[in-house]
Amino acid sequence: MPIRTKRIYDPSSPDDGFRLLTMRYWPRGIRKALVDAWDRGLAPSQELLHDIRTRTATWEQYTVTVVCSCKDESHCHRWLLAGLV
Repeated sequence: MPIRTKRIYDPSSPDDGFRLLTMRYWPRGIRKALVDAWDRGLAPSQELLHDIRTRTATWEQYTVTVVCSCKDESHCHRWLLAGLV
């Protein structure tokens, strides 16, 4: 299952799959019916966005660690998520 990316203002298509909006604020002019879920927590912080735009931080510094409570790492959904990227 690949992760696709798309700008919210681009038209949706049947092959989009589950559409997850990851912005801190709801975009203007977008109906809620155009996304399946909205998770502000996945959006970069205002500070990180500022640092990336002003080039005081690099994309290499923007890392994510997926954590959960599964004891058996070989049978855990976090490996599925990590494999998607």
